Amino acid sequence: MKKILIAEDEKLIRAGIRTMISRSGVKIEEILETNNGEDAWKILQSEKIDAVFTDIRMPKLDGIELVRRIHDMEEPPFVVAVSGYDDFEYAVEMLRNGVLEYLLKPVEREKIAEVLKLIQSKVEAVAKKEERDAYTRVIEKGRYRVMMFYPGAPVMDLEEDFKAVKLPDAIDGDFYVINSEDFSLDDYAELGGVGVSAEHETEEELSRAYQEVRGARLTAFCTGKVICFENLDRFRDYPEEELLKEAARTRRIQLIGTEKQKELLNQWDNLFDAAAKELISAEDFKNEITLSLRTIPRIYKSLFDERGLDERILKLEEPLLCPDMDSYREHFVRFLLRLNGIWEKQDDAEPAKKKIALAIDYIKENYPKDLNMAVVSNYISMNYTLFSIAFKQYTGSNFVNYLKNVRLKEAKTLLVETDDKIIDIAKAVGYENYKHFLKLFRMEYGVSPTEYRKNMQKEEIF
Repeated sequence: MKKILIAEDEKLIRAGIRTMISRSGVKIEEILETNNGEDAWKILQSEKIDAVFTDIRMPKLDGIELVRRIHDMEEPPFVVAVSGYDDFEYAVEMLRNGVLEYLLKPVEREKIAEVLKLIQSKVEAVAKKEERDAYTRVIEKGRYRVMMFYPGAPVMDLEEDFKAVKLPDAIDGDFYVINSEDFSLDDYAELGGVGVSAEHETEEELSRAYQEVRGARLTAFCTGKVICFENLDRFRDYPEEELLKEAARTRRIQLIGTEKQKELLNQWDNLFDAAAKELISAEDFKNEITLSLRTIPRIYKSLFDERGLDERILKLEEPLLCPDMDSYREHFVRFLLRLNGIWEKQDDAEPAKKKIALAIDYIKENYPKDLNMAVVSNYISMNYTLFSIAFKQYTGSNFVNYLKNVRLKEAKTLLVETDDKIIDIAKAVGYENYKHFLKLFRMEYGVSPTEYRKNMQKEEIF
C-alpha cells in the first residue's frame, strides 16, 4: 500500500496505532497523521489514500461525519473505525457508511495486522481490476498490438503520449497494449530493443500476442532494432551455425581460466556479434547462452566455491532483463573475467585509462555524427566489450548515457546562445529523430527545449 491516514485526537493512541501499523508486516510507503476530522478531510481531498483509521469522537469534525463524506467520494479509501465507545448504534452507523472494520480501544496489535492484510488484498484486487478495465477499453477500440520493453524502461510517459496501457503481472519485461491506430514504428526508431506483436482484435488473442511479442523482443534485444512480429523471418537460413556446435562451445568454455584472455574474449565476441548481425537466430543465441551457463559450473566446480557466482549465473540466464545486447554482453564478460581471475589484477589499468581519455576527446569532437560504441572502440583500438567495461569504470557512466549527456548539454548551450529552430538544434547535436530528442530532453531536464529557452530568457531579463 502507498498511503494510510490516522485520524485520532489523542496523541499517545495515535502514536500507538502508527507503531502497530509499522510493525504489522504489511509494506506501507507513507503513514499520515492528524488530530481532527476536518484536517483529515482536507488530506483526503488532496491526496490518494488507501486506508483511513479514524476515531469517532474528534474535534471540528467527528468520525461519523468524516465517514459519511468518505462514503460519497468517487474513489473512497477503505475505512477502519477505532473507538473507546462500545456502542452498537455507533457501529451500525459506521458500517452503514461503508466502514470495513470497527475496532474497540485498546486496539490489539494482532487485530491491526489482520485488518491491514485484509485491506492489502482488497487494494491489490482493486488495482488489478482497474488495470484490466484500462487495457480492456483499449482492446475494445479495435485492432491492437502489444509492446515489450525491458523491466523498468524509462517510458513513464508512454500511456499519455501513445495512448497505451501497461499490462499487469509480468516479471520478464514491461508490456503495453496500444490501439493500432495510435502506433507508429517511427516513434521508436531510435529507442531500439523494443518488441511488438502482430495486430489482434479480441481479448482472447492476448495470450498469443504475449508469445509473439516475446519472440520479437528477443530479436530486438539482439539487434538493437524495433522488431514487429510480422517482420520476423522465421524461415531464413543462418550462415554461422558452426558457432552453435559442441566443438565451438567447448572451445569457448575451455579458454576460461587460461592466460589467453584475448582469445577468450574474441571467441565469445564472435557469438555475440553473430546474434547482433542476425548470422544466428535470436532463439538459438539464447539457447546457446543457457546451455553454456549450465555447463560452466560442471567443468569449473572449484571456482564456484566463491559466494555469489551461482546467483550471477541464474541472472545471466535471463538476458531480456537487460535493456539490450550491449549491456548484457558487459555483464557476461565481467562474469567471464571474474572466473578467469585476470581483470582483478589491473595490469593494464594505466594504458586503459589513457585510451578512455582518448575516447572521451573523440566523443566531444564528433558527437554530432552517427556515433556508437563500436566506432569509438575501433578508433582507440580496444576490444569492444573491454572498452564498455573500462569506459564505465573510468567515467561512471555507460557509453550511451555519456554520449546523450554530451549532446544534451550542447543542445542547452545552443538554445540559449542561438535563435536556431529546435529541430535544427536536434540535428546539430546528433539527433535525426526530432521526437526522440524532445523526449530525451524532457526526461533529463523536466521541461521541453522550448520551455527551457523561455525560462533562460526570463533569467536574462531579471
